[in-house]
Amino acid sequence: MSGWTHENGERKYFFGAGVKLDYNGEIPERFELRGTFPDSYYIVFCHQPFDYLTENAEVMKRVEELAWNFDPKTLGFEWNEGECQDYQRHYPEVLGYQVLRPVRKIV
Repeated sequence: MSGWTHENGERKYFFGAGVKLDYNGEIPERFELRGTFPDSYYIVFCHQPFDYLTENAEVMKRVEELAWNFDPKTLGFEWNEGECQDYQRHYPEVLGYQVLRPVRKIV
């Protein structure tokens, strides 16, 4: 899994792998064990499968531009990045490219 967390007003990229909840083995340098992630609704910004070698840079640029500039209030939501992280899914030939941003319903 990979994506972004928000700390002190900065967006930081992370990369990791899922482990069992009772994992107690070695943790590599610069990694941390985080337990479970909170639930949230997400808005998914995506592009269909594409050719990695010829289209990757343009696809990522367009999806991220939309994801980071979208106003969720137009759908009755607000960002929930104070509690939850953003995710990235990148499997060009099968899934395409996706950026997932957490939201919560505006009450």
